[in-house]
Amino acid sequence: MTTPETISFTNEPDTPPAGYAQIPYGEPETFAGPYYEREADGRFQLGFRVKRRHINHGGFLHGGFIATFCDLQVRPIKLALGLFEFSPTVSIAVDYLESGKLGDWIWMEPELVKQTGKMLFTQAIVMAEDRAIARTNAIYRIMRHDTGAKEPTRPT
Repeated sequence: MTTPETISFTNEPDTPPAGYAQIPYGEPETFAGPYYEREADGRFQLGFRVKRRHINHGGFLHGGFIATFCDLQVRPIKLALGLFEFSPTVSIAVDYLESGKLGDWIWMEPELVKQTGKMLFTQAIVMAEDRAIARTNAIYRIMRHDTGAKEPTRPT
């Protein structure tokens, strides 16, 4: 039986495309990713490389990793708006269109659909290289009190 202790995940290269910088996140996000971001033509892109730990028993990118990645769509939008408040997910939907595979570069360009005083509404198309593999939309609550959350950093 294969256990997490018998599989080495640390030696698989990420090799993100030019301009991407790793997002400084905690242990859960680093394991699920690591995730990267860049600004291209005034738009922010997020991405990660599919590794063995992301693959399901069928040999494809596991939907749970896609959903976790989709939940990051608020990050570049908050940076662009200058919002640093904690923003928990109220709702997220993911429509799976196609499978990703080992070695694919998975990326998205999140868009702000609407901002209210307390909510951000976002959407994105998740791509595997040049193939659309998922469609997502989400709602995030803007918490306007001090939660101890740290200000996110921009890619360098």
